[in-house]
Amino acid sequence: MTALANAPGSVPDAERGLTLVELLLALGLLSGLSAVIASWSVTTLRGTRQLEEPARWRTAARSGLRHIQEALLVADEDGDDTALRARFEDGVLSILSRSSLSPGRTAIHAYRRDASRSKWLLAVEGGAERILLLNVKSFDVELDESMRTLFVRLESGKGGAVERRFRIP
Repeated sequence: MTALANAPGSVPDAERGLTLVELLLALGLLSGLSAVIASWSVTTLRGTRQLEEPARWRTAARSGLRHIQEALLVADEDGDDTALRARFEDGVLSILSRSSLSPGRTAIHAYRRDASRSKWLLAVEGGAERILLLNVKSFDVELDESMRTLFVRLESGKGGAVERRFRIP
């Protein structure tokens, strides 16, 4: 083997391998490729987040509308069935429903939009407020007492909207 390595035309051991210039060039190429991949990944994640955000908002808004539906369906056991249990005054939707904290008692579920913070709030029993939805641009309600229907529309600050018509039992 030694005779073959020292034969004329062969490269001595000391001259084999990468030179510093070749090594720096390879390192530069790898760095550039890594930067391109990182940039592509960040752009993809941002795009995905922008697509998912409206869907998450709509899901949360539908959950809030289900809360209204449940409040409408849970009637007061001793209440007057002919009286309308919902009203909309001064931007507040109030629904008379059975209390979840005190069995056998009634409670008013009050839904309103906090314009200063773009939140949709629910106040139940004793004024405790709970946030149902963020980024709410508008909360519109139409109450038709003769048809016993309630129409609710929520609009996002980013353009999405969810609406539902309820039949009041």
